[in-house]
Amino acid sequence: MNPIERRLIHELVTMYKLEPKIRDVFVEGSLDRSLVDWFLSAGQVKDVSVREIDSIDVPTDLVEQAGFAKNNRGRVLTLARELQSKLNAEASSIACIIDADFDYILNNTYTLKVSGERTTSCVVCASVAMLRHDRA
Repeated sequence: MNPIERRLIHELVTMYKLEPKIRDVFVEGSLDRSLVDWFLSAGQVKDVSVREIDSIDVPTDLVEQAGFAKNNRGRVLTLARELQSKLNAEASSIACIIDADFDYILNNTYTLKVSGERTTSCVVCASVAMLRHDRA
């Protein structure tokens, strides 16, 4: 049985450059995907795909080089960093959402335009709101 083929970051960059209307949200896992899918559906946001980070090949050495933990959270942050650096303004239709975890206690902040944090009680809407403004 073949493992599931995962997209490479450079493939995503090319895809977003060629198809700027593609709107994607990247999350850590299946629970996050379900929550964001529900949120988008409740907000009547259409034509947005929510993807788990496991569907993307984010190399461990790239995660380490970025200074993030070698876990799904670190892979989402690394993807956000890479997409932002390679796409800049073209990344406006992409969101990478991570769990807040202990960031509030540790005073960790991220200045990536394509990332947002999910807390236990709600989804931080800043990164999702930009996907909503041009809905059909």
